[in-house]
Amino acid sequence: MANARTVFIYDLSPRPVLAAPIPIVLDFGDDLVTARCFELDFGVGPDEDSALADLKASVIELYFLLKAESNRLGPLPQRQWNYLQSVVRETL
Repeated sequence: MANARTVFIYDLSPRPVLAAPIPIVLDFGDDLVTARCFELDFGVGPDEDSALADLKASVIELYFLLKAESNRLGPLPQRQWNYLQSVVRETL
């Protein structure tokens, strides 16, 4: 990628909520932006907002998937689940 910048996401909008900001690296290519969270996943889009929205959707999906399977996780998913439990809070 051509250049990169670090930002933080403060919400997953609207649920679940973040108890702590998550650092994200944005990689800007010629026609694509990639938003990466090294501990979790990545998102892509034609611009920064789209890439962050895609990443947030991926994080929400990953959170609920790992929660449902939390008794049967291997080492990498367990590490991801531990991280998510430290930064995500479910709301009613």
